[in-house]
Amino acid sequence: MEKRLIKMNSDILEIKLQAMNLKENEKIKIEFKYARDLDPVIINPEAIN
Repeated sequence: MEKRLIKMNSDILEIKLQAMNLKENEKIKIEFKYARDLDPVIINPEAIN
C-alpha cells in the first residue's frame, strides 16, 4: 500500500478520490491527525460507505 503524508494548515480539506485512479472495491485508509481539541466533520458521509 502506498503511503502519502500531507501536512496542511487549513480548516477545510477536500480529497479527490477520483483523481487517485482507484479500482472498484479497492480498500483505502485515510487517517486524520490533528493537534487541536476539535473533532473533524465529514461533509459528505454517504460517500464513504
